[in-house]
Amino acid sequence: MKKIFLFAAYILIGVGLFTSCNKSANSVSKSDLKTFKDSVSYAYGYLTGRQVKQTGSMDINSDVFAGAFTQGYDENSSSVLTEQQCMEIMDAYSNQLRQGMQNDILQKAQPYIDAAEKFLKENANKDGVKTTASGLQYKVIKQGKGVKPLANHGDRIRFRYALSVLNPDGSIKKVQSDFDKPDSAPHLQGIDNFIAGFTEAVQMMNAGSRYTVWIKSDLGYGLQDSPEIPAGSLLVFDIEVTDVLQGD
Repeated sequence: MKKIFLFAAYILIGVGLFTSCNKSANSVSKSDLKTFKDSVSYAYGYLTGRQVKQTGSMDINSDVFAGAFTQGYDENSSSVLTEQQCMEIMDAYSNQLRQGMQNDILQKAQPYIDAAEKFLKENANKDGVKTTASGLQYKVIKQGKGVKPLANHGDRIRFRYALSVLNPDGSIKKVQSDFDKPDSAPHLQGIDNFIAGFTEAVQMMNAGSRYTVWIKSDLGYGLQDSPEIPAGSLLVFDIEVTDVLQGD
């Protein structure tokens, strides 16, 4: 029973679907709903079936599903597959879904990755632009005279920043900018909590510095996808470190 519970939790959280019985509407009439339990059972099954259909996340045979659910619910010993076989099949299906999602994201991200590669190659030859061993590119706008923060020492920085992303057509889209709100207080955050490219950049920046930084996706958000920052995006940061608070 513990394995069944874990399996149900896995489907609910990992796949994001309710796996309950979707008794075919053709086999249920209003006269079948004699008790509140009957109504709850129908409502749960109907809404689950609608959700599975509308999301399109699972391609199932609803008749087989309903029959199998009944066998499982009744603990019918004549089940076609063992519990272990069912678990193995669902694991394989989950892997298939995950791989399909990864392929879809990679396909969507590829134009952004290609645009970033082209941009960085050209940008590397521009005046003042330097490229680190990791592939991070930066340009010093102002080099401060304060201390530099260090990773793994509990150091924090007060900073302002602007973020833009590179579109596949080579244009730059602004996501947000603290510099549009000059009266706003700087952010305060430990440098170990940033994306890898941001952490690498600020360790080169004395307090009082301002850099422009270009961060490719494998030093940024990778294949994470959002409306503002699509998967594979090149990130363009304008960073100003106003103060360094040393940890250790």
